[in-house]
Amino acid sequence: MPSICDRNITKEVITQLEHAPQPPKSQLLEVRFGAVKDLHGEPSGIFKEPHDEAIYVGLTGLAGDEHVYAPHGGVERAVMQYDADHYADWRCESSPFPDLFQLGDFGENLVATGMTEANVCVGDLYRVGKEVVLQVSEPRDPCYKLNKRFQWPRALKRITRTGRVGWLMRVLQTGYIRKGDEMVLLERPHPQWSLLNVKRVVQGKSVPLELVQELMELDVLTETVRGYAAKRMLTATKRYRLVSAENVTSRVKHLTFELDEHNLVIHKPTFPAYSFAKIDFGPDFSISRSYSIVSGDMNRFTLGVALDDNTRGGSSYIHSKLALGDEIRMTPGSDPAGIEAEEKCTPDAIDNRIIIIGGIGVTAFLPSIDLCEAQNLPYEVHYAVRSPEDAAFVDRIPSSRLKLYAKTQQKRLDVQELIPPPSESDGRFTTRIFTCGPNRLMDTVREHAARLGYPPHLLHFESFEGAGKAAKDSKPFNVTVHDEEAGRSVQLRVEADKTLLRTLRDAGFDMTYLCERGGCGACKVAVAKGEVCHNGMGLLEKERGDYMLSCVDRAVTDIEILYD
Repeated sequence: MPSICDRNITKEVITQLEHAPQPPKSQLLEVRFGAVKDLHGEPSGIFKEPHDEAIYVGLTGLAGDEHVYAPHGGVERAVMQYDADHYADWRCESSPFPDLFQLGDFGENLVATGMTEANVCVGDLYRVGKEVVLQVSEPRDPCYKLNKRFQWPRALKRITRTGRVGWLMRVLQTGYIRKGDEMVLLERPHPQWSLLNVKRVVQGKSVPLELVQELMELDVLTETVRGYAAKRMLTATKRYRLVSAENVTSRVKHLTFELDEHNLVIHKPTFPAYSFAKIDFGPDFSISRSYSIVSGDMNRFTLGVALDDNTRGGSSYIHSKLALGDEIRMTPGSDPAGIEAEEKCTPDAIDNRIIIIGGIGVTAFLPSIDLCEAQNLPYEVHYAVRSPEDAAFVDRIPSSRLKLYAKTQQKRLDVQELIPPPSESDGRFTTRIFTCGPNRLMDTVREHAARLGYPPHLLHFESFEGAGKAAKDSKPFNVTVHDEEAGRSVQLRVEADKTLLRTLRDAGFDMTYLCERGGCGACKVAVAKGEVCHNGMGLLEKERGDYMLSCVDRAVTDIEILYD
C-alpha cells in the first residue's frame, strides 16, 4: 500500500545496527541506459530509456550509457539501481507534479523487484542473468538536479532524509543482461551495513563513534562515502579529560585536554582554521560554552579561559571547580565564512596582516600567529590589556611583532592609526585586519574600516561577548515559522532580551547550534519574508540575502522563516 515515508534520518538517535534481512530472489523489470540530454537548461544523464534486447555490461557500465560528469560513473559507480516500489510512495507526497515519479525517472539502469535500501548491503555480490556479477559499492549520493527532474524544490531534501536514494554497483564480471533476468544474492560480507544503515550513520543526529570508525574502515565502500564518515568523525562530539591546568595570569587559565575514547583513531586530526571548541562540563554536563582553540589537535588540545566579570557560571566553574581528570565533552566548530575569506586572500595580494586584540581575545588568533611564523608571512599584533600582568600568552608572540597597550601605563590603542587606507597609486587594499575583543573595540574597527571602504573578505572578527544573549539595544519582533517537514506554521514573539535561537528552542524546535556568537553558521535559518539586520560573520557571502543567524541576527520587520 503506497504511503508517505515519515523517516527523517537526520533526526534519528542510533545506538546499534541490526543485520539487514535477506532480499527475495529478484527479477529485472527493465534495463535502461541513455544519452545526455537537456534538463531545464542543464545537461544531464538522468534520462534512461528501457531496452528489451540483451545489453552488454562492461567494467564502467552499460554499453551506450552516458554521464555528464566522470565521477557520476566509472568503475566504482558503473551501474545504478532504484527500488521500483518507492515510486508509488513518492506519488503520495506533496510534490506539485506527482506523475513525474515513474519507473526509471531517478536515472537508474536496473529496475527490479523486492530489493530496497533496507535489505541490500554494501559489499553484496549479485549475479544478474547467467554472466554478470555486480558488487554494491555505495548508496547513491543524490544531487540538486533531482529538484529539477521532479520540478519540486524539496525533492532532494526528502530523498536524502528518507534514505530512499538508490545504490550504485561495480561490475566484477562483465557480460550481457536483459529484461526478465534474475538477480541472485551470492555473498553478503557485511550484513549490518545495509545501504540505509550507511546513510543513518553518516547523517543521523546521534551515532556511536565506534560505528563511524567502522564505516570509515569499510574498504568495499567508495572513498567518497568513507570520506563522509571521516568528516563525521572529525565533527562529532567526543569525550576528553583535563590533564593539565595552569594560571598564565591571575584571571586566565591554560587548560589541556586529552581524548578519552578507547580504541578510537582520528585520521587527520588537525583543526581547520579559526576553530573553536564547544565544551559541555559540570554536573551532568549541564554547562555549555565555546572557546577558541589555543593549540593542539583533536587528540590533545588546549584552551585559554578568562574569569568573566559577568560570568553566567561557566568560567567560574572552570576556574574554581574543574579538576584534573574531570571528563568533558567537546564538539569542534569552525568558521566557514572566515575560511571562504581566507581563500580569497592570496599571499601575493596581501602585504600585511594587522591583528587587533583585547584581553582574552588573544586566544582567537594564536594559531594564525603560529601559521604566519611558520610561513614567514608579514604581520603585526596590537594587544590591549588592563595591565602588562594581564597579557595572557605573550610568550607565544614574538616581541618584534607585538605592541602592548596597557591601561595602567596610559597606553591607548588607536584604531584609526593602525588601519591603513587604500593605496594612493591604485586604490587597492593590501592589508588584512583581524579583530577579537570587547564589542566596543570590534565596533570601532568595523566602523573605521567601513569608512575607508574595506571589502568584507579583508576583515575577520571573532566575538567572545554575550554568547546566547540578545544585544542590549535589541527590539522585539514577530516571526512566523514554516515547518515544511511537519506541514505547519507557528507564530512566535521574539522578546528584546531573547535571541531567535532561544525562542525557537523554547518553542520545541530542534535547532542545530554551536558557538552562539554568530561565528560558525550552524544555527542559520532561511528567511522567506522580511528584513534582517546581520550582526554575525558566520554566513557565506552568497547566503547573506537568504539566511540569518538565529543566535545573533535580528529582524527589522516581522519576518517569516523556513524550519527545515
